[in-house]
Amino acid sequence: MGTRQESLMGAVLTDQEKDNTDTDTESEQSTTDSANMNLSQGAASPEELVKRLGGSRVITKILIANNGIAAVKCIRDIKRWSYENFRSERVIRFVVMVTPEDMKANAEYFKMADHVCTVPGGSNNNNYANVELIMDIAKEVLCACC
Repeated sequence: MGTRQESLMGAVLTDQEKDNTDTDTESEQSTTDSANMNLSQGAASPEELVKRLGGSRVITKILIANNGIAAVKCIRDIKRWSYENFRSERVIRFVVMVTPEDMKANAEYFKMADHVCTVPGGSNNNNYANVELIMDIAKEVLCACC
């Protein structure tokens, strides 16, 4: 017999009921993911994929306003997705922000980028958390934004 726990809504659920609820949610997400993957399979280009999905804006360049492992993971994942869908890692271009400290550390992420924008060092308020600076760079290098 499973233990009973109170949910956020105040109802009491057994462990079995919780497991069923989690499974239902995962199943719905899996179905949605499968449908989206089926729509993206066979698309020859991002333009074709956007059209197939009913979109209007094709993203071909992304500004990464982060550094370190977060930036590396983002670039790797998008390149993997690009290759899986379009058989090319180069479909999406990457612009990264780099501080003098990142340059001095020879950070991995800026070596993976197509374009590097140097930004002031120091506190994140000067660079990676400076929304005005991020938007200015995005507009300057013609990344899809706003």
